[in-house]
Amino acid sequence: MPRIAGRTFDRILFLQSFGYATDPVRTLQAARAMLADDGFILLTKTQPIRYAVEQAERNQTSLGEEYFSTARFSYLSGWNDQITLTKRRYTISDLINVFSAAGLWIETAIEPQLSEDARRRYPHKQAWMNTYLGILVFKLRPHPGR
Repeated sequence: MPRIAGRTFDRILFLQSFGYATDPVRTLQAARAMLADDGFILLTKTQPIRYAVEQAERNQTSLGEEYFSTARFSYLSGWNDQITLTKRRYTISDLINVFSAAGLWIETAIEPQLSEDARRRYPHKQAWMNTYLGILVFKLRPHPGR
């Protein structure tokens, strides 16, 4: 990307886009190389168990079979039925290993939940999260000296 060549950034965001990377380690290494000295990467990723539950329901298979499957899966985009998106599946350990291979460590990991008020106001959203879990948010920093 010539427009950003040589620039550094305090923050680099991967907002639900990381699953589409064809070479995740190289993608994160490229982002890491653009970080300022005290910069970090914020990466959000759909909880891997969500995809396993959805695929197990769809394929009438077990949760374990789908969670540990290495097959990519495709689906029609929600905004254009002429576009099919393909994602790589990850387990939690896959994500940790990819981050490490890219020279990054996890400073913080969170799994956002609805507030008590939102749970009461939107019980259908809480029911969905009880089944599919939501997202993971990682704050990643470069390993010192790497």
